[in-house]
Amino acid sequence: GFGGGGGGGGGQRQAPDLFPKGESKVAKLGAPKFPDKNSKHLWMVMFYDPPSSTSQDTAGAVEGLAAKAAFKVGAVDCSHPREEEFCNDKLGHDSALPQFAMVVNGKLTLYTDHINGLTAKDLHDFAVTNMPSEIIQNVNHVSQLSARLFTKGPSILLLSEKYETSTLYYSLAYQFRSKFSFGESRAKNLQLAKEFGVKKYPLLLAFVPKGEGDESYNDAWDMIRYSGSVKLDPVQKWLAEVAKRVKKTTSSDKRRRRTEF
Repeated sequence: GFGGGGGGGGGQRQAPDLFPKGESKVAKLGAPKFPDKNSKHLWMVMFYDPPSSTSQDTAGAVEGLAAKAAFKVGAVDCSHPREEEFCNDKLGHDSALPQFAMVVNGKLTLYTDHINGLTAKDLHDFAVTNMPSEIIQNVNHVSQLSARLFTKGPSILLLSEKYETSTLYYSLAYQFRSKFSFGESRAKNLQLAKEFGVKKYPLLLAFVPKGEGDESYNDAWDMIRYSGSVKLDPVQKWLAEVAKRVKKTTSSDKRRRRTEF
C-alpha cells in the first residue's frame, strides 16, 4: 500500500475531502479517467492520501495552481480501494504520498524536489521545465517559415516580446497539435516584425490555404490575424474556428480532386 507522507505529531488528522466537487477547480482523476497520449490537454496531477497531513498541507498549492494555470490540474485519491492498484501501477509500490507528476503524451514525470512548504509557484516552475518544447518551432527568420511551418500544412505563428515560451502557448499548441503546426518568434525579432507589420506584441497569426484567409501572404497561403485578448478561452475559441474553416476547404478540395479524375 501507500505510506502517507508524515502523519505529523499527533497522528493522522480527520480526512477531509481535499477537492470537493463543485467547489474545487482540481479535476478528480483515477483509473477510469486519466490522461493518455491522445489527451487533449497537458496535465499536472497530484496523487494523494486524504488523511496524510502532508497531502492536506499541499492541497492548497494545487488548488492555487488550478485557479491560474493554462494546463489542466487533477488529483487521484490513492486511498480509494479502486485507485490503490492504479496508484501502485503509476508510482511503484510503497511510494510516500503525496506525489506530483506532469503528464505529457501519457508519460509521467515525477516532481522530486522538496514538498514541505510547497507553493503553487514551485509546481508551476516544475511544469515549465516539463513542457513539450518539440511542438513549437523557433522561427527567427522569414526564410525559416517555409521549412519549419508551411511544409507541414496550416500553421500558427506567435510573435512575442518575451524571451521564453509561455505555458499558455504550450498548452494551446498541445491542444491543437493535430490541427496545426506551431511556431514562435521571440524577443521582438525585427525582421519578422517588419514582415508582418507588428504594431504591438504579442501578435498571433494563422496561415491557411489560399482563399481561406482574410489577407494574402504568398501564392499558397493566406493569413488570419487574431485580434482578441491573449487569454486561454478566447484564443482556444479562435483556433477552433480557424481549424473548422481549414477543414471545410481541405474536404472540398479533396472532393474537387476526386471529380477531376
